[in-house]
Order: sequence, then structure tokens, then C-alpha cells
Amino acid sequence: MQATSKLIPTVEIWPNDGQIPGLPKNPRTIRDEKFEKLVQSIKEDPEMLNLREVLVYPYAEAFVAVAGNMRLRACIEAGMKEVPCKIIPSDTPVDKLKAIVIKDNIGYGDNDWDALANEWDEQQLVDWGMDIPSFGGSSMEDESDDDDSEDVGVGMGEGESTIIKIIVTVTDKDHVESLKSEIETVAGAYEGTSVTVLGIDNDQQTETE
Repeated sequence: MQATSKLIPTVEIWPNDGQIPGLPKNPRTIRDEKFEKLVQSIKEDPEMLNLREVLVYPYAEAFVAVAGNMRLRACIEAGMKEVPCKIIPSDTPVDKLKAIVIKDNIGYGDNDWDALANEWDEQQLVDWGMDIPSFGGSSMEDESDDDDSEDVGVGMGEGESTIIKIIVTVTDKDHVESLKSEIETVAGAYEGTSVTVLGIDNDQQTETE
């Protein structure tokens, strides 16, 4: 696939509303407060749009945003008349377009909260639009400090254990054993963790601990 880069007027780019045959509409949404932060981010660092262009597909003498619909909206809100785009070739199969839509929105990595707490400024992270977990009311730095203390958690000192009770509703009893097996597989990844099925009640519920 040979894609080309181009500055395209925003009036020539449509959001993906499902107008391309075989390609569902954009599955992403954005909350108002996050959208406001995205608009502010674009105003502060517009050059980043050149590093991560909106991916568009030629359609009806214009273009449809295949990836970057939220950025496109934010650019328009920020008053931009043109947006840096990467044009996907018109002969690209629709299955490839569908893969691009989903893969562009997948975050494969996880945040290292210890590194973020110790090496980054928390307020800057918030200003840049990152969601910082509250950790039960404490700050990210407080949580990082707590990780180094002797008391790992309530009722969980060194060498102690705790019980987590989960109620699982199963609509088909034939799935109970396979579900239990999958839960055991996941729990087995954590040393010292065990799973016990206490029974099945009349509502077909399985309780594990």
C-alpha cells in the first residue's frame, strides 16, 4: 500500500458515518471534557498532526476519515481550515479499511504508574489529557509510595492472603466447567492464587474465591 501525504481542507473530509459500502461507521466516541483537552492539545502542539496524520479514503470526489475522526473534529473546533492527512489508495480492500479503523484505536501497552509517578509531572500528564487513576482518593505519587511500604493492602501484610468473592451468572450449565477452567488459567498466572467453585444455586450462579 502506497499512501500519500497531503494537506486537505476540512470541508473536503467527512467523518466516517458508514457511507463507504462494507465499512461500518467510526466506533469511537469521546467525552466532552476529553474532547476539550484534545482541542487544547492541538492548539498547543499543532505540529504533532504532521507526525500522526488523519487517515482518509477517497470517496465521492472528497474524502472520508478512516482513522483520526476525533482529531478531525478537534481540528475543526480549533479553527483549522486544513488538516495533514495520509491518503489511503482507492483500491484498498474494505477488509483492510476495517482493520485500519480498529487497529488504529487499539492501545497494546500498559502504563507503568511507578515510572509516571516518579519521573513525570502529574499535573502535566492531566493537562495533556491522560486519565490518572485516583487509587481510592490518593494521588498517583501516593500510590507509588504505598507500593514500597510494608502494608501492601488492607488485611494483606507480607505472607498473608485475602479472599476475593465473585458471583458469575451462567445461562447455560454446559458452560460451567469451561468457564471454571478459563478462570483457573487466568488465576494461575498469579503465584499462590487458587480458584474454588462453591456450588451452583437455583439461579445458575457459580461463586469463585
